[in-house]
Amino acid sequence: MVKRCIIDGSKIRISRPGVDVDAAGEFDFLLHENHLYAQPYFAAIVSKPSDGDTTILNVPEVTSDPIVLIFPVRNGDMTSFPFPKSQGSGSNETGWSGLLYMAVNYRTLSATQIEFRFSTNSRSDNVLSCYVLLLRRAN
Repeated sequence: MVKRCIIDGSKIRISRPGVDVDAAGEFDFLLHENHLYAQPYFAAIVSKPSDGDTTILNVPEVTSDPIVLIFPVRNGDMTSFPFPKSQGSGSNETGWSGLLYMAVNYRTLSATQIEFRFSTNSRSDNVLSCYVLLLRRAN
């Protein structure tokens, strides 16, 4: 009988049928700990606060170094995922005067808090929100 599986501490390996896991080559694994992908663990919609440009989101304590994906959304527009980060009308001759600029920056404050800073050239309050998706790194 061929040994096909190792689960030991941080080592998780499963080989193809008929291939010994200890002798398996690079393409003989069905699962290998060095080839695990990031795992999503939290999703939310964060809105720009009406009293400023910065807000703090409390998240579950899973990792202190999450992968953070952000997709800006204009309030009042159709919600789509992802949304273009800028849009406008005009041409090279008019200088794109109708361009709406939106950006969301973030920084991780702790394992349970992420700060978001919204910026836009629109004079409308609360013009922006964003989808946030957090992923745990595989290693």
